[in-house]
Amino acid sequence: MSTMNKYQKWLDKALEQLSRDFEKGDFHPQNECDIQCHLYHLLLCSKERINGVTKAVVLSEYRVPRSPERIDLAIVKRTRKGNEPRLLLEIKETSKSYLSPAQVEERVLPDVEKLQEYRQSLVIEGHKRISKPAVFFFFRDEKGTGGLRETGIGVIIDNAMRELKRKYKKKVTLDWGPR
Repeated sequence: MSTMNKYQKWLDKALEQLSRDFEKGDFHPQNECDIQCHLYHLLLCSKERINGVTKAVVLSEYRVPRSPERIDLAIVKRTRKGNEPRLLLEIKETSKSYLSPAQVEERVLPDVEKLQEYRQSLVIEGHKRISKPAVFFFFRDEKGTGGLRETGIGVIIDNAMRELKRKYKKKVTLDWGPR
């Protein structure tokens, strides 16, 4: 399994569990920080089941060197040179049951650009093992109790997310939930 695939697989498993926890009613997020913390926990819990990520560390609010920017979650490998990012993740969330496609893109685009700029700077510095960054957009109800799960995300938002996934596929991995 390639370096890039194992980190994406690790993230995918954690995101799947995040959606399951929400749908079962075990997870009631009120904001982006709640999602970030739960995902951090799920990454740590699932680490042993993903072959090859034993030396990886998950960092929350990862500070971009020489910048005021922070990235919601980063999977890094600790080396003699310091922390070498392997996968970068930005989280978006909303409690609104409806967003227009333009509103969805307006929320996602700044994170796509931030992740792409930082990834490019890492490549320039010689980091060759950095996976494609990821953006995860979580749609919850106002109370975080799963009200949206009864009706689903909705066709318009789902189609908007699919279009953005195609549009930005060379820059980031875009995912959304709960599914």
